[in-house]
Amino acid sequence: MERNMHALFAAAFAYIFSQPMIRQNPDLLWPTLFFSLLAGIFPDFDLNMGHRKLLHNIIVLAITSYLISRYDVYLAQIWLVAYGSHLILDMLTPAGVALFGVGPRVRFPLHPVLRYIFIFGFLVIMLVIYAGILPRNV
Repeated sequence: MERNMHALFAAAFAYIFSQPMIRQNPDLLWPTLFFSLLAGIFPDFDLNMGHRKLLHNIIVLAITSYLISRYDVYLAQIWLVAYGSHLILDMLTPAGVALFGVGPRVRFPLHPVLRYIFIFGFLVIMLVIYAGILPRNV
């Protein structure tokens, strides 16, 4: 998956996830977007160390989320959602992800066109339901 797609999906998913907090405190919008973009591309920082070997697993996700939660629980939640979205998107590719760092890779490969349709459809549905485009009681 391309890095810009990871960043876009992570930011959109974290934004939707954090809507209740952002509505209460609009100053959280930019930190949410920045931190989600960072978390969305963070797993790809292992490109020079054997891509999808070091940072593409739930162990690193749990450790980094815990360390961030020691500073700020809200940012840790954003990190968890955005980093997790990266792992989910990579599971949709033929290469998949070794969820525990070693062992078999989890993959649900979709044709590239279907992958983008799935991602776009998911984001549209999430925006409609959670971002308040439609009233909550519909």
